[in-house]
Amino acid sequence: MKSRRFMALLLALMFSMSMFALPGAALAEAKLNAKDYTSKKAAFKVGVTTYRIGTTSKTWKKKLGNYTRKQSDGDSEEYAYYIYNFSNRNVRVETLCNLETNKETVVGVLITGRTVGTSDGLKVGNTFKKMIRIYGEGYKKSGSSTYTYTAGGNSMAVKIQNNKVKSITLMKL
Repeated sequence: MKSRRFMALLLALMFSMSMFALPGAALAEAKLNAKDYTSKKAAFKVGVTTYRIGTTSKTWKKKLGNYTRKQSDGDSEEYAYYIYNFSNRNVRVETLCNLETNKETVVGVLITGRTVGTSDGLKVGNTFKKMIRIYGEGYKKSGSSTYTYTAGGNSMAVKIQNNKVKSITLMKL
């Protein structure tokens, strides 16, 4: 049964490639080579170093450079919520800190600049097509411009404007 589905899909794909020449072939190739978004891909990359959402490493602060830190209101006696702004890179990192152990966990990242991207190489300024090539079509579209991929308790929301990536938000759900 699976082989019949595969053959039908393969034939349909070959037919669509022959009908649409270059644009159809490029789209079909993107679908075949697309990587699915997984919880392991919920990560941001600074230079050659990758940091996953949920990391407790502190080295990302040094890699990103100068920052301002704000503690949000409404913290509990056990946890504090911090927001780090790296204005030189147009990146905001949100952490949850266990006050007993003083261990911070990265729970969210907002990228609006071009110097930091996802672990798979998606950056602000890339095209919508590149996003599809990297992560596939397993997104949920909300509004007219936000595409959200979700897996393993993590999500990535990509805002598209004029067919280009405007911002990338990675977060723990």
